[in-house]
Parts: sequence; C-alpha cells; structure tokens
Amino acid sequence: MQILKRTIISKNFLSKRITVMLDDEIVKKLHELQAKQIRENSESVSFSGVLNETLRANIKK
Repeated sequence: MQILKRTIISKNFLSKRITVMLDDEIVKKLHELQAKQIRENSESVSFSGVLNETLRANIKK
C-alpha cells in the first residue's frame, strides 16, 4: 500500500491535502493511465491530476 499526500491547484479549485491509503494495484493502474496521457499529449501530467479525473468520472456515474 502507498500513502498519497498532495496539495493541488487545478481547474481554479484549491484542493485539500489529505492522506489516502491506496492498494499497490490501484497505484499501478493510475500510473499506467498517467503514462498513457503523457504519451498522447507529450506534456507533463500529474499523478494527482489523474487520480482526481478518475474519481470525478467514476463518482458521477
């Protein structure tokens, strides 16, 4: 398990710093998504950004 601590300012929202315990399998999948986005966009993509996008997309379902 990995511990994620981040403070992110994105899309005009100030995010809160929280501690989240993530299973290694989930971290691996998020890193794979991050790598894919970097390859497709040829620019920097933050891990926290990928995590937030994934949560937003799945919470709205």
